[in-house]
Amino acid sequence: MFQALGLTLLACFCTDPDLAEHPQVLNKIPTFNSVISACDSGDASRDSMINEAYQCLGAILATPKGPRELVNRGALVTLCQACVSHNYGYDKALRLLVGLLTAAEAKCWQRAPSALIGVLDILSAEFQKTEDMTKFQLCEALRHFVPPLLPPGSKCLQSLYQGLSRILSSKLSASQRDPALKLAACLTQACGSEWIPPGRSGSKFFALLINLACVEVRLSLEELDLAEIDKKHDLVAACYILMEHAILECTREKGSLLREVQKVQLVGILEEAFAAVVYYLRQVK
Repeated sequence: MFQALGLTLLACFCTDPDLAEHPQVLNKIPTFNSVISACDSGDASRDSMINEAYQCLGAILATPKGPRELVNRGALVTLCQACVSHNYGYDKALRLLVGLLTAAEAKCWQRAPSALIGVLDILSAEFQKTEDMTKFQLCEALRHFVPPLLPPGSKCLQSLYQGLSRILSSKLSASQRDPALKLAACLTQACGSEWIPPGRSGSKFFALLINLACVEVRLSLEELDLAEIDKKHDLVAACYILMEHAILECTREKGSLLREVQKVQLVGILEEAFAAVVYYLRQVK
């Protein structure tokens, strides 16, 4: 009872950003972790305590030094465990993890790489299986969990490929397609083309992926609307990554995903996209 009352008061205090980063509140991070880690949810009072613990962690995350404190005081691992175990409120844990990785990516991967890979594996499996709108929500979140380097043969790669293949092979709106292009670019940065299987299906998918990236670059840059381009800078940068890797695949003599005829076709598509980049740079210089 007293712990529940204390959490309620702390949750109220944390609505004030100045109080949320007070040392006495930061010292309570291990307490919030223990509340979230306790799996005996189910009754209303316990669930309310877990919700308030997440609320406090979210308020701390929003402060300037909050991400560092959460990582150093064990919240990162706690949130990963909540996601993997699908404990009560794991959706809140996932949102906090995305925010934490956005704010302190390098520190997170340095502190708890195995815990984050565990979340990546779980989310990837869900991403492959689900066929409703959750698939697109997972696609948006997943790119934050791709590490700087991902070894070939990693457990998640097949699931991510199959999930992305289904998305990009379908007729979708830009809001549904764009997160898939960003995720594909993150995977390409992390492990090259190792996440795409060799053979006909893999080469066909890779050609489609690069085609979509080139079309997106042309549509974005040929409009010459600086405000719109600025809004889409993450997407355009992701497309550049994919285009760069396409050049490597087209110039690779052995072990390429692509057949010669596909290389010739992609070179033509890449030339058009790079022409749009050059045209844009000449207009805005």
